[in-house]
Amino acid sequence: MVAEPGQVTLDYWEGRRARYLTPIRIYLLATAAFFALVKFTGSLQGSEIAGSMPAMAGLASRFPAELIEGRFQLFYKVFMVFSVAGLALLFRWLLGGRPYGAYLIAAVHTVSVLFVLTLIGQKVEESLHRIAGLPTGWLTLVLLVFAYWPYLAVSMKRWTGQGWGWVAGRLALIIGATIATDGVVYLAAIGATLASFPRALP
Repeated sequence: MVAEPGQVTLDYWEGRRARYLTPIRIYLLATAAFFALVKFTGSLQGSEIAGSMPAMAGLASRFPAELIEGRFQLFYKVFMVFSVAGLALLFRWLLGGRPYGAYLIAAVHTVSVLFVLTLIGQKVEESLHRIAGLPTGWLTLVLLVFAYWPYLAVSMKRWTGQGWGWVAGRLALIIGATIATDGVVYLAAIGATLASFPRALP
């Protein structure tokens, strides 16, 4: 899946499925790996999320940051399922030529790759932060720009057979829509996290 972007999806579309895990299993494995590493190695994100806005800071004064982070990550991944469905719709609209179900498979594959890259970025950042005091957030952004988006571009070219100019135009629209969607998912996860804890007594 990583060595040949888009090839697993293309093979799945064309019926060559025997040697691959199903898309949902790939997605679940990527998500499970994320949760497992967060659980057993810890994360700096809990304190960062807890201090991201006044309401969350108030929550952090009453509950452990790790508990807040755990719930946030749970809600974030749940809402990401809807984001995957939306990405499939975007593929169907911008790329055309195949039914929605085919692009849902493509969306699951590409988001699974994104989860793995995000996990790698976060864990390396946290290690560098603890060892050398370096800030967090930069490596995840670097992997997004220089690994995930090129990966998606190559995948789209392989799926459609179109030229690079055509792919670049569609990719720009997908990037814009994805950034907007991720912001909505992030805020929704924060709102759900706040709602999941009991209110402080006056």
